[in-house]
Amino acid sequence: MTIIVSKASAYKLTKFRVGISIEYYKEMSVSALDEQEAKEMVEARIRDRQSAFQRLGYHIGDVEVINIEKEKK
Repeated sequence: MTIIVSKASAYKLTKFRVGISIEYYKEMSVSALDEQEAKEMVEARIRDRQSAFQRLGYHIGDVEVINIEKEKK
């Protein structure tokens, strides 16, 4: 198991502010005229819904589209 809380005495501890970058993958389905519009719509939806992330202390940085393909009907 990994260390979540230090085992050292409380009076020996120092507070640190640690910045991290977390990547995750998510697929979204959108209806658009073309690939470019689909990319723009997905990024806009992600940024529009970031208030939940902000309440948890996260800030959305780069949004990178990894792949895009037409769905089969």
